Amino acid sequence: MNERKAPDKAQSASTAVAEAPGVPEGAVLRGIWPDSGSGGRRRVALTDPVELQQLDLEALPAATVTAAWIPMLEDGMGQPIRVPILVAKGARSGPVLGLTAAVHGDELNGVAAIHQLLPSIDLRKLRGTIVAVVVANPLAYFRRTRRLEEAHDLNHMFPGRPDGHVGEVLAERMRDKLLRRMDVLLDLHTASKGRVNTLYVRADMTHPLTARMAYLQRPQIIVHNPPSDGTLRGMAASLGIPAITVEIGDPQLFQRKYARRALSGLRAVLADLRMIPRKPGSMGEEPIVCNSSAWMFTDQGGLMVMDVGLAEPVVKGQVVARQLDIFGRERGRYRAPKDGVVIGHAVDPVAPTGSRILHIGRVHSFSRPGILSREDVRDAARKEHPWEVLGPRWREDPACGGTTPESPPPREPPADP
Repeated sequence: MNERKAPDKAQSASTAVAEAPGVPEGAVLRGIWPDSGSGGRRRVALTDPVELQQLDLEALPAATVTAAWIPMLEDGMGQPIRVPILVAKGARSGPVLGLTAAVHGDELNGVAAIHQLLPSIDLRKLRGTIVAVVVANPLAYFRRTRRLEEAHDLNHMFPGRPDGHVGEVLAERMRDKLLRRMDVLLDLHTASKGRVNTLYVRADMTHPLTARMAYLQRPQIIVHNPPSDGTLRGMAASLGIPAITVEIGDPQLFQRKYARRALSGLRAVLADLRMIPRKPGSMGEEPIVCNSSAWMFTDQGGLMVMDVGLAEPVVKGQVVARQLDIFGRERGRYRAPKDGVVIGHAVDPVAPTGSRILHIGRVHSFSRPGILSREDVRDAARKEHPWEVLGPRWREDPACGGTTPESPPPREPPADP
């Protein structure tokens, strides 16, 4: 029997290194799929989890991935309810990119994407810090549900209140303990229970930075959706943090194809921020850009049969679903209220009155002003790099032989979104 030497408990987290082939299994962060590129093969040193009352990025060791618990709430026995985070701090200073997963407790593909991303990063070349909130909503995660309580959706409760109900308190503490440390945010979601989604992004497509982040994801669909009050993305925007929502497939699953596509988009944003080396790559297919979207709902009960699939175009008046009674007789048909594209749809056939049927996006015509096209974003970046607004942290660290804040970095073509 092979004996495995336990990690030295006295070893400081600061002694962990970027790649450590000899570290024990328990101290290694791997991609969850061993054949999925460098994320599966790289052996990245990971500290034993520590408990942090506050996220002090300056105090964390460089060239290290730190696993940590952040206490947020307490249960009925006075014990802490904690949020797990992974912090990948590079060897050089730079921006702070934030990732949040499982704001809804049954949305797990974002967790898988984080698990794939961090082992794929060479910490010796990383400039800046990645703060990944692995499970933002532990109460809903424990229940394996979208909501933390029956009527409380955390993503409708930001910025929260220190003296409110549990969801408002969690939202307020997430803002103060985590979000304020970030320069950029990607909030990772999936469809809700009983539904399926394309890989799509919700972003303010009139904002140059969030539009750029959206195109860099190379999604199937982008929905122009200015940040609204109550959402995590809306709160980030109110703090001046560019943020987008990435919808990665279906709930309560690890879906390899979606997580790997999301991984590509996350790395593209990191490269665009000059946090990791940029590699040449294809821009991918042009995404379908929608200027709005809306759900169709049933007006009676029965069994639902879908007649269209994900990412399919629909035209006004087209039959998109049929409803049967329990004996299999057709009760009615539902027709598309407008031309558009299928972003998501229900998969649970049991559909009482008021059930969701189909999420339709209205495809944008770029002959109309307002929403930025991929060409608009690319042309603007050729004149002035969009991330200049982040200031000195976006630029090279002078201590590492880079440029100073007063001296712009050498011009190089920005990444093609």
